[in-house]
Amino acid sequence: MAKSRSLLPKLALIFHLTADGMEEEIPLVEAKRAANFCAYLEAHARRVYGCVASMPLRLAATLGQQLRTGSLGNGFRVGDVLFAGLGGSGQVDASVVTQGSSPGGRKPQCR
Repeated sequence: MAKSRSLLPKLALIFHLTADGMEEEIPLVEAKRAANFCAYLEAHARRVYGCVASMPLRLAATLGQQLRTGSLGNGFRVGDVLFAGLGGSGQVDASVVTQGSSPGGRKPQCR
């Protein structure tokens, strides 16, 4: 959470003010509470954004494996990729696959 370096002190101040806020300095217990909450937020963000960020890589790896094994055949279409279950969320970039058959029986190429 490098982008939110100021989050911990801000949370510590909020926790201090909601507790009693009578002391001039923020107690160590509130700083520890803020640090624990920051750790929780960071773990949650990694889980949430990790699956979104890695989706294109997983789809590309699966498509590459299908191309190596030949299960999509030569001259496959975008619909063939979706039908094979590689679309993930149902969205496949059409520039990744070649539509129609390749002349001369060559392997499909990216457009």
